[in-house]
Amino acid sequence: NNFAVAESTLNAGSTTVIKTIRLSKTLSVILYTVSNKLYVIAVSFTGNGSPTAGAVVTINNAATTSIDGIRLTNTSFAVSYCDEGGDDYLGAVVCTVSTVTITKGTEKLLVSSALDQNGTGICSPRSGVIAVAHMLAGDDYLDVIAATYSGTTIDAPGSVVELAAADSMFPVMCSQFKGQFCLGYRDADDSDKFKYILGAVSSSGVVTKIGSGGTIASTATVTSLRLLGFTDGRVLFSWIDSTFGHVLSGSMDDGDESLTVGSELEITAEATLTFDVCALDADEFVSVYENDDVSDYVMVTTFTRLINVLTKGNQDVAVEGNSRNTTICSLDDNNFVIGFTDAGNSSYLTVQWGKKLDHLIDVRSNVASAVFNGFMLSKNFDGLGRLAAYQITGTTNGSANTVMGTKPTLPFRKHKDVIVLFKDEGMYIEDDGTDAPKKSGIDETDANFDGFQVVVIDEGALYEWDDGTNTWVDKTSTDLVNDCIHPWSTIQNATSFDTAPAFTANT
Repeated sequence: NNFAVAESTLNAGSTTVIKTIRLSKTLSVILYTVSNKLYVIAVSFTGNGSPTAGAVVTINNAATTSIDGIRLTNTSFAVSYCDEGGDDYLGAVVCTVSTVTITKGTEKLLVSSALDQNGTGICSPRSGVIAVAHMLAGDDYLDVIAATYSGTTIDAPGSVVELAAADSMFPVMCSQFKGQFCLGYRDADDSDKFKYILGAVSSSGVVTKIGSGGTIASTATVTSLRLLGFTDGRVLFSWIDSTFGHVLSGSMDDGDESLTVGSELEITAEATLTFDVCALDADEFVSVYENDDVSDYVMVTTFTRLINVLTKGNQDVAVEGNSRNTTICSLDDNNFVIGFTDAGNSSYLTVQWGKKLDHLIDVRSNVASAVFNGFMLSKNFDGLGRLAAYQITGTTNGSANTVMGTKPTLPFRKHKDVIVLFKDEGMYIEDDGTDAPKKSGIDETDANFDGFQVVVIDEGALYEWDDGTNTWVDKTSTDLVNDCIHPWSTIQNATSFDTAPAFTANT
């Protein structure tokens, strides 16, 4: 991951960030509370990650709990909540956004009985319809109600349908296909397990239950429940199992009444206080969390999906500071937005723009006086259609996985078609962002670089990684090296490499 710009403060009050919602390729909205009142702000990100924020809009000017929000279109979103200023009733509102200006619709009272204030979940199973999960005070059973809407006007809701006769908490919803939805919740009657139930909503707002559901996580009390739904019927579940962040993928075909699930994957190896996930595309994800073991820093870890098999990627630090209430949403082109409460700065509402980049070369060092001095060879740099070379020198002090004190300017912007040649130390590579950079030619027992080759300048050496033995294999004496590594004095004026120059030891 790459965080090219510093985080930005959007609100100077003491905030609790609730949710960050993607609307379009550059636009998101952030729900948050100040003194328990509910607000929203729109944020647009330009290509360099600089945010442009609109005016803050008040969603509910009274004590508000059990908040959730959902994208409807590129320019609209809906919010559900428990209005403590309205006898704990279930309220909902639809808003539109133009550039970064939010227009709020009229609040609609969906349920006029008091809620138990342990969460609501909202989704839009089909165009023009919203569905809201909730629990009533007194019975705590999991209910769903739906309503049609037009513009920012929500119509009269349909009938409440009970989906789970259990003491339910923290409902989360996602849309699937053909008007269906998946509803996750914590079952307080069954050891606080993470469970799900399927349902559907008609175009007129009639809710029906599908099947009997199932259990996602059963080993510990779950918190930070999240669902991501996809139009092919797959669902991504994420949660904290009392300590660590986990994810799991499930899928279903049209007509199925339950999900086929894969194995859960533990994302965080450190104590995690808040946890959220976004999808860069259907099979590539970024998770964000408050790392309680590392001074409550905002950290991210990538992971991928193949059908229902999840594979963990790299970890990185997004914000080096005490944080709370970490949330995330994706934009386009591998960009994403993190919204969080900056506990180290009077709990201000803060955002951090990030971009997932592949094929990164990490030049950070644990040595305070370390200097990076090497040559960059970039193919097609800035559209020039040729091989361009740059020498870069800069101090790279700072511990691994933290921002360098002084960053060398990287003119190629870390494109994947870049070869990095180090003048003195060979090439540094990094497989896991939690580890210090690795020098070529040393054993790296945890890497995943099968076939990856490293040239060490001044040694005339070439090493190739072998996943089978977890070692760097010395290829210096092979014909490949004889054909590819040559003294600069031999090749600097060459017009052709059809005939290999003679190999020498000092290359």
